[in-house]
Amino acid sequence: TLACKCDNLLVENNGWSTRQLPNGQTEWIPPPEVPLRGGTNDYHHPERFLPKGDDP
Repeated sequence: TLACKCDNLLVENNGWSTRQLPNGQTEWIPPPEVPLRGGTNDYHHPERFLPKGDDP
């Protein structure tokens, strides 16, 4: 998965992991001691919020 330097450091130094979901998106998984839920990051993908078939 392509990620910025800060996100890569989460994986390399802070115990986070990633996996590719069946739809091709990347799921970020925090280590057990971090009180956050994992998930996908849609920040750079605003098209994911548009109804299917809409042409922006």
